[in-house]
Order: sequence, then structure tokens, then C-alpha cells
Amino acid sequence: MTQQTADWLIQWGVYAIPLSIMINAIMNILGVVPSVLITGANVLLWGPIFGGVISWIGEVIGATLAFFLYRRGWKYFQRKQSLDWHWMRTLQKLSKRRQFQSLFVARLTPMVPSGIINFLAALSGVPFLLFLLATFLGKIPSIGFEVLISYDILHIQENGIRLLLLLLSLTLAYWIWRTTKNDTKRPSEAKTRAD
Repeated sequence: MTQQTADWLIQWGVYAIPLSIMINAIMNILGVVPSVLITGANVLLWGPIFGGVISWIGEVIGATLAFFLYRRGWKYFQRKQSLDWHWMRTLQKLSKRRQFQSLFVARLTPMVPSGIINFLAALSGVPFLLFLLATFLGKIPSIGFEVLISYDILHIQENGIRLLLLLLSLTLAYWIWRTTKNDTKRPSEAKTRAD
């Protein structure tokens, strides 16, 4: 699939790079297709560094557009029907620092669909600048991981061990984040029970 995407892109000549950025942005808005597919094609065509930069630009543009589209659509929907979802209240109650940390960590993980992060942030009322900063910074290591994964998959025979170590490190990072999240909740839960 990566090879076919790269072959299709290269046929567009000088328009291949803007087209790749546009496809990446659309993927972010739709939020259903993993961006690692287009990242792999970018790595194949333009190498790990330049291909990664192209993917990063597309992801940030797409996430920004998705945020505004989801938020605008949500405001329109709320006029018609009011919803009170638990996850939305939870994210709204977090401090700005904790909101940023949550978005940033979610962005670090390539396996978490970008569309879900965009959707949750837009609906929960997270400030745009905070969302943009978390996306801008969080997408750098995230795209770095995607580039490494794509590159190692393309060269699996030489880089199979590194690919395995990378996937294990991602799993470990996610587990640590979940553990610290639960540890942060426990004192407040204990206080609620005491009251």
C-alpha cells in the first residue's frame, strides 16, 4: 500500500508535496485512516527527515482545521440538543496544565487516532492555543516515531530489532502515563470518600 501511494504521488511531479500535505490534512479531519500510511509514502519518496517534515506540516494543518470544524459543528448541534458526557466534564475540570499534558501525551502515541484527539479537544472546550501548542510539539516526536516505524517496516530485515524495541517503548510510555494518571486520581477519590 505504501509503495502504491508513493508511486501515485510521484506522478504529480512538483505538486506531489502539496498534495501529500493536503491528503495528510484530510486524513486528520476525517480521523479514520492512520496517518502512518501517508508518512510511509513520504519517507519512501523524500527520505526520513524531509518526508517527516512534510508529514508533520500536514498533520498540524489537518488537526487545526479539524478542531475548528468539530467545534463549529458541535456549537450548532448543541443548539438543537444538549448533551452532558462524563468524559467531557472530566476534561473540562482538569487544569490547563493537565489538559496540555493529556493532549501532548496523546499526540506522542502514533497508534492513538488523531481524529479522536481532535474531536475530544474540540468538544470539551479546551482553548485553541493550548490545543495548537500540544499538537505542534506533540506531533514532532509522534511523527518521528511514525517515520522510524515506516522506515523500519520498509527495511524490516535490517531494522527488525529496532522496530520491536520502538514498539515496546511506545507501549511502556503509554503504561507509565496511565499509571501516573491513576495515581493522580487516587488522592482526590480518597478525599471524596472521607467527606
